Amino acid sequence: MCCAPAGISPPTVPAPSPSITPAKRTPRKLTLILGALAAGLCLCLVCGAVASATIRQKALNEKPKVEKFIDGFMAAMANHHSRVPMPLFSTRSKRNTPVSDLEKMSQGNNYALFDGYQNVTITRLTLGARF
Repeated sequence: MCCAPAGISPPTVPAPSPSITPAKRTPRKLTLILGALAAGLCLCLVCGAVASATIRQKALNEKPKVEKFIDGFMAAMANHHSRVPMPLFSTRSKRNTPVSDLEKMSQGNNYALFDGYQNVTITRLTLGARF
């Protein structure tokens, strides 16, 4: 204080404080967008799982009906009865498959498909959408 005029104190320099940076905050809008995306993804996964389980259950329910149809068709064709399986066919199949085609299947080399038929077992059944 030797150099300072009377009554005036020298300027004080504040002590350096440790540098504390405030934590970066995620903006609220970004948090809402990310939350909505996560919720949408979860909703899609749940819908896919429900659809898959429904289709799988439907396939399990249809399997005995399909086995019965194929068994009836194969047994009739093995006995050269080409008109017997026609009532088993759907309306659309009846329109698209004439009896003459079934008769051709039970003659000549084509009969090898049905010769010695005993039974049928379905190990995998895949259902899909009809277009």
